[in-house]
Amino acid sequence: MIDQANVFNGPLWNAEMLLNKINNYKAYWGTLYQRFVPFIDGTHPFREALSKLHSLTRDDLFHAASNIPREWGVSEQDVITLVNYMEHRRNAMNSLIQSIIYNFPVWYRHYKYHGGAI
Repeated sequence: MIDQANVFNGPLWNAEMLLNKINNYKAYWGTLYQRFVPFIDGTHPFREALSKLHSLTRDDLFHAASNIPREWGVSEQDVITLVNYMEHRRNAMNSLIQSIIYNFPVWYRHYKYHGGAI
């Protein structure tokens, strides 16, 4: 599932917007997310999800992007740029997740005392 509200700045995106944003992102943290901490905090709360994310190949991303309904008006160039954008975000995800570690007491304590793997 993709939350396009935060990933693509809403439902109206195109290749140009993605290219302008490709290196301009940060991990968002707000009070709503804080409510989930008791349910996902642990010594490695994102390890499995990150492993699955990093197992996606460029072909997997193309397959997903190629199935966008024609009615959405997404051009071939938009699809190519979207795949590049998703690859770039996938590759940056570990550092984005790392930037919010201090919000997870169990994970942060484990990280601090037992080593730096997320």
